[in-house]
Amino acid sequence: MNPLEIKPIWTDGDYESMGWHDCPIRGIVFLDDSNYEMGQFDSKLAFDIDYIFQWVLVETDKGPRYSFYISPCTLVFDQAYDVILNCSTVGYTPVLPQISCLTIKLNEEYLKRNYRCYDVCIELHNSEPITFHSTGFKQYVRKPPLLVEGQFLTLAQRGGVCFGQTAIAELIYLPVSPDNRSTG
Repeated sequence: MNPLEIKPIWTDGDYESMGWHDCPIRGIVFLDDSNYEMGQFDSKLAFDIDYIFQWVLVETDKGPRYSFYISPCTLVFDQAYDVILNCSTVGYTPVLPQISCLTIKLNEEYLKRNYRCYDVCIELHNSEPITFHSTGFKQYVRKPPLLVEGQFLTLAQRGGVCFGQTAIAELIYLPVSPDNRSTG
């Protein structure tokens, strides 16, 4: 099997080969670099996530268990608008919202007008989905993947919460075996 290639930056063109299932959201921010006087609008919606590139089945003294190759990433949606966001936690326990499924599909009405726009839906475990429109996304891999036992990194491992858009400098290759599940 070929090794899994970890690119520094992923885009909506890579969508079919990506998967966000169980990726924790560490933070959400609206970025607005618009210059309204010049008629330039640049609103972005950014997520700080722990992106799970690969599930690795390992044999332990308690039997087979999964470990995970995870990187802190910034997922930025360009020209985000009509955002509907209603996150909640259960009880007093602070729980990181986890993505169940992220879907993007071209909006046919805009396509008829020669404008590329996606309908985006981020389904979360135990919470309402986040929905909005966007012209596309980029996902910046900020650090090389770490192999960890849980489905998230500690704040120390990831360098805190960050919305930086500086990616790792080069491609990284992860080994793949038949028992591993890749999402990137």
